[in-house]
Amino acid sequence: MKILLNASRHPQANPAERVNRDIITMLRAYVKDNHRDWDRCLPKIGFALRTAHHETTQYSPAFLNFGRELASAGAGFEVLQDGSVLPSPEDPAEYAEKQKELRNIYNDVVNRIKEAHGQNARRYNLRRRPVTYRVGDLVLKKNFPQSDAAKYFSAKLAPRYVGPYVVAKQISPLVYTLADMNGHEIGNWHVTDFKKYNQ
Repeated sequence: MKILLNASRHPQANPAERVNRDIITMLRAYVKDNHRDWDRCLPKIGFALRTAHHETTQYSPAFLNFGRELASAGAGFEVLQDGSVLPSPEDPAEYAEKQKELRNIYNDVVNRIKEAHGQNARRYNLRRRPVTYRVGDLVLKKNFPQSDAAKYFSAKLAPRYVGPYVVAKQISPLVYTLADMNGHEIGNWHVTDFKKYNQ
């Protein structure tokens, strides 16, 4: 099995980053001025994320995982903490009908996700121009500095690109391994993060 890591500093390739953004937004609404007890809000936020209907799938993650919606607080229900799943119906015909219904929902969700991916790809590629690099090409890499008040360094005033670096390997059509001028690899980077070096 070959393991390929995501390109450095390219959150677009990691769907978890999108969820992290939602979690931070929700935490910000809960914690206000007290930032010490943010972890106490996580069960509520987790429940909200699991039961929210997604625009693409039209279902909540809980329903797609367990075949039912989670019971919510209010109306005489307590929030389920044990993660239990829907018990199997005792009637075999009812059980078979439920399985058929869930299979149809699964196929529907797969088609919705494929359609959404296609729409996103078309939108993304509208203004994208194909760029290819060869091993040995010199490039400038986008700079990702951190401000440091102790050293009187402001990230906003730092150069936008640094380098030059050498293209060491092509990992995929959009991801390349870069190396410094001494041949030490500095990781995998997405083509949107560098540009050709003109001597």
